[in-house]
Amino acid sequence: PVCKWARLDFLLYLKLTLKFSQGPDKCCFSFSNIKIPIKQVESHHTTHLECHRSGIIVITKAQREICVDPTERWVQRLINLVDMSQSSD
Repeated sequence: PVCKWARLDFLLYLKLTLKFSQGPDKCCFSFSNIKIPIKQVESHHTTHLECHRSGIIVITKAQREICVDPTERWVQRLINLVDMSQSSD
């Protein structure tokens, strides 16, 4: 019985630690190489500095999140176009 309670305490501790840890919410582990049309893009943001790989998360109008490589020229053009269109709204 003592072992059972210790295990429950450990599982509760682990759950709380994972829930309240100060790590990044979303990171990119791989990048899409399919070019995303600007008309499908709602917004974008860069991944957290603590992520292993630097990436950009593009949010489509269908609310899909797609990781793209910020070093790719097509991604840089897409982000510039999205930023310009959002600033003119």
